[in-house]
Amino acid sequence: ACGSSVRNYRPGQRVIAEQHFESCGVCEFCLQGNRHWCSQKRSPGYRSDGAFAEFIAVRQDLLHEIPAAMTFEQACLVEPMGVAAYAILEKTGINPEETVVILGCGPIALLAVQMVRAAGAARIFVTGLDSDTRKRFALARRFGAAAVLNAQQENIVQRVSDLTAGRGADVVVDLSGAPAAILQGLQLLKRGGRFTAIGMPHDPVTLPWTELIFKAIRLDFSFSANYRSWQRCLSLIERGAVDLSEFTHAVYPLEDWEKAFAVAKSGEELKVILRI
Repeated sequence: ACGSSVRNYRPGQRVIAEQHFESCGVCEFCLQGNRHWCSQKRSPGYRSDGAFAEFIAVRQDLLHEIPAAMTFEQACLVEPMGVAAYAILEKTGINPEETVVILGCGPIALLAVQMVRAAGAARIFVTGLDSDTRKRFALARRFGAAAVLNAQQENIVQRVSDLTAGRGADVVVDLSGAPAAILQGLQLLKRGGRFTAIGMPHDPVTLPWTELIFKAIRLDFSFSANYRSWQRCLSLIERGAVDLSEFTHAVYPLEDWEKAFAVAKSGEELKVILRI
């Protein structure tokens, strides 16, 4: 259903909604298009009721139309994709022929590999752990990584140096949130390189500030995504620039929510989708 003031959407139209409910719309950040920074915003399940309901009321300016050829399951991936797209493509930027290292091998990292590849990066290296070797390393390679490095089994700094003839990476993206990985990642950069921080550490991280100054490293910190990033992700999916097949096959009806939660907790699947 649509309220009386809705002009851009109609009942029955397929849409997805951003999670930044009740941003004020008038603060500096909202007016800049960065309502995810609004101090008044409320998100489903966080400072507001969740979305495990048959119906939920959403402002029309938070909606995005789902293209006709796109499935609901594919559209579910726009939000996590948007996190990476906003940080990597909009804030940091990827130039053709650059070397990019992605720290972490989780779902957003694997989506990021594909988006960085689509942006024209020359080489992509992905780091992970022993627990990632069975399935996720293979997916990283399939999605475009030139090399996948096990941080628990090899010297990542030396390996990246060898792979870049001692030059270092142009961009390092942290999606692990692990303090050790962050500090290691900063060592992978060339002089003037760019570090994108998305993963959230549970513990404080002490940075080698003087070293970063001498190397002229640019630090980009990022949280959530804006409207443009969601639209960019819809476009990437629509034109087939990303392969979402491994992210969309674990679909459960709402009555099987306990099983779905157990599968999500186990890490067996990249993403788990509930059909309400």
